[in-house]
Amino acid sequence: MLDSGDWGTDPTCIQNGLHVSRTLIPRGFLNDVLVRIMNVNAEFAHLKPGVVLANLQPLEVVEESIPVTGEMTKPKQILSEDYDLPDYIQRLLDDVDDSISESACMTLKEILKDNVSSVNMNMT
Repeated sequence: MLDSGDWGTDPTCIQNGLHVSRTLIPRGFLNDVLVRIMNVNAEFAHLKPGVVLANLQPLEVVEESIPVTGEMTKPKQILSEDYDLPDYIQRLLDDVDDSISESACMTLKEILKDNVSSVNMNMT
């Protein structure tokens, strides 16, 4: 039964250049759930009402923090080298989780830099 336990979506591509992020679905909310979608195309994307964005998957939410052993990861600061990114994109980059590798962060920065006109400044 869907209303028991924890559910979420896996990251997926719903059409060419239109990506759905991984989302933890709040318990008891199975309708009209908000998910983040990123359009990496230069043009707007249109979705028909009722289109399936992602499939639900059962999840196990870990509520206790697990002590980290060994060297702690340092917070990432992604600085622009030759291009000043808009503040709203820099905030997106600054908020990337520390568990994401530096190379993945740099790839994300390049994608955002190449598609800066497609990133909606009102989504942050």
